[in-house]
Amino acid sequence: MRLVLWINLFVILPGCPGDEGTSPTTATAGEETTTSGTTGSAAAGPATTSTGSTGDESGSTTDSSSTSGASTGAEVPGSCGDGVVDPEEECDDGRLNADDAACTSDCLKAQCGDGLIHEGVEECDNGFENNLESAACTDACKIAVCGDLKVHEGVEECDTEEKSDAYGGCTESCMFGPHCGDKIVQDEEECDDGLEPDPAKCSVDCTVDRAIFVTSVTYTGDLGGSDGADAKCKVLAANAQLPRSETFRAWLSAGGESPAGWVSDQDLTKAYRLPSGLKVADDWTQLTSGLLGAKIDQTETGKTLGMSGFVWTGTKPNGTAGPISCDGWQNGTFVASGGIGLTGETSGAWTDFGELKCHQIARIYCVEVWKAP
Repeated sequence: MRLVLWINLFVILPGCPGDEGTSPTTATAGEETTTSGTTGSAAAGPATTSTGSTGDESGSTTDSSSTSGASTGAEVPGSCGDGVVDPEEECDDGRLNADDAACTSDCLKAQCGDGLIHEGVEECDNGFENNLESAACTDACKIAVCGDLKVHEGVEECDTEEKSDAYGGCTESCMFGPHCGDKIVQDEEECDDGLEPDPAKCSVDCTVDRAIFVTSVTYTGDLGGSDGADAKCKVLAANAQLPRSETFRAWLSAGGESPAGWVSDQDLTKAYRLPSGLKVADDWTQLTSGLLGAKIDQTETGKTLGMSGFVWTGTKPNGTAGPISCDGWQNGTFVASGGIGLTGETSGAWTDFGELKCHQIARIYCVEVWKAP
């Protein structure tokens, strides 16, 4: 709204001599306005003519409440999907944004692990679960398959670069071949109680602690050689229903053979126990150290002998052969002698106590080994 204030300035100009009766001239500020009167003695009153238009500045005022058009507020920022990559966005393909596209509906670049399947690029995407070794979707967003070297839980048992049907191998179908834990005692195993073995009976690597006992039967020095003595141990173990009875050997040395010569690597680290479970030695090293953890005084049935007794051995504390052996444990007469041990000893005397005439009687020690002949 414009308010125009007209200010009339009345200026009385003196008349020129001889102009009596002439009406005064009136000037109006603003656009020039002229008022003319008639000459005469009688004044008819001023006649004023005004143009009604505003002057440049002095004849006008402006309402201070008026504004000049556009607002001075900040610009409205863009939004995801407008096709313009804003600072807070990683991408923006406009209407092409989609959760299966290169730019997601949240304006984030598609990547493996975001939980969205990028069509044509990813086969799957389970988010953080991709990184699990047993996941159905690999960390490369590929569907787990046999041969990708990752075990798909519930579908595969194994997945190795080299496939084999041999013991402990992984087959072409990513299933285990013969192995420890399949409840089948393979040639490479001593026992197999499945996936939840009883450590007291069968360890997780399908091996067992070694049993050791002294025979309930006594013999002369004619044992039928070392093989005959081994057979006696097997029979007694079987009659007592000891597990793996066929793996027992007699602790004897003869003809250049000795326990130190036939012990296997599998026997070296196993504990040696009496039928009752009492531990005699932590391992082969202690068994041949000359200091046992307990006396070997239990028979195959678990019965403890009431007193010390002689045992045919012909073997030194370190498991090597002694000097005499009743002619290879084939002579039961008084003309030959054999080395003996004593059941009541935990020192080296348990196997090397002295000698005895071969016509006399003594027991033998039987020890479980990895593979007995």
